[in-house]
Amino acid sequence: MNILVIKPSSLGDVVHTLPAIAPLRARFPRATVSWLVNEEYAGIVRLCPGVDEVIPFRRKRWGQIAHWGELLSFLRQLRRRKFDLAVDFQGLFRSGFLSFCTRAPRRIGFADGRELAPRFCTERVRVPDSILHAVDRNQFLVRHAIGGGAESSAVFPELRMDAEAAALARARLRRAGADDAFPLVAVAPCARWESKNWPPEFFAQTLELLAARFPEMRCWLLGDAGQRGTGDRIAALCPTARPLNWMGETGLGELLELLRASHVVVTNDSGPMHLAAALQRPTVALFGPTAPERTGPYGNRSVVLRGSCPRRPCFRRRCLRGDDACKADVSPGAAAAAAAGLISGTGLPQSPHE
Repeated sequence: MNILVIKPSSLGDVVHTLPAIAPLRARFPRATVSWLVNEEYAGIVRLCPGVDEVIPFRRKRWGQIAHWGELLSFLRQLRRRKFDLAVDFQGLFRSGFLSFCTRAPRRIGFADGRELAPRFCTERVRVPDSILHAVDRNQFLVRHAIGGGAESSAVFPELRMDAEAAALARARLRRAGADDAFPLVAVAPCARWESKNWPPEFFAQTLELLAARFPEMRCWLLGDAGQRGTGDRIAALCPTARPLNWMGETGLGELLELLRASHVVVTNDSGPMHLAAALQRPTVALFGPTAPERTGPYGNRSVVLRGSCPRRPCFRRRCLRGDDACKADVSPGAAAAAAAGLISGTGLPQSPHE
């Protein structure tokens, strides 16, 4: 049997799909399982047990008219693969169309998919309203694909360790004198949405409070090169914590291994938050305009802090009120206390998603 998983993007959405591979593999142990994903996230998928092949989709390149010939060639090759089953976990026009191009006799997707995606499916799965989290929705979809089976909680697979990336991470920690640090705290202070971002002063105060509680603590900041200025601002405000600003310096593989080595992650709603959850790292997650019951860190090793704005979740990229009311009730002291509890092993509440 030849199975194609379609989940091209984004980082968090790709991570939410990882637990769906195990039940597919358990039901079809001799099948070849391929995953079509945007090329920038292929490195994560390659580390997932049960995935036999990663099919990179070059979205940026093939979105240019000059390279449409390559895209047509790719679509023809996709059809020649003769997939028996295609599962569209994305539920958008592009993923639905890619599913259709396989000509697989079974093409399964969400009934509430957007942009006409359900029209490309041979089987449209309606997920009960009671199932909220993206991970659980994906599990429901895959149970339909495998013909039912007993319901069970989703479990993130133990991602393989890339030896080269792990060596880079160890060397970086060693150079910084943080290889034996306890605790090692990772901080992801930036997200794509302006409304998801807490101010640099918030993270700086949180780290200073943690440094007072754990004098041997080392901390590092993660993000892309365009966010490095935020990291510099946080570092300048932390004379005691002295965070290491590694924004824009690591590839995805090294980032993964640095997160794996960290004892706690303090983050807003972002891709790194989902990576931390997939690695089962204790996580303090800050939520403003989005809904943790739908896209929060999955598992029982996280603490979610959120404000009490009456409009939450508004899912707005910018605050309509202009005062970021959803962040008003979350203090650096609360974030530091939550992180300290996780470090000490006393702050692991039961997850509402399990």
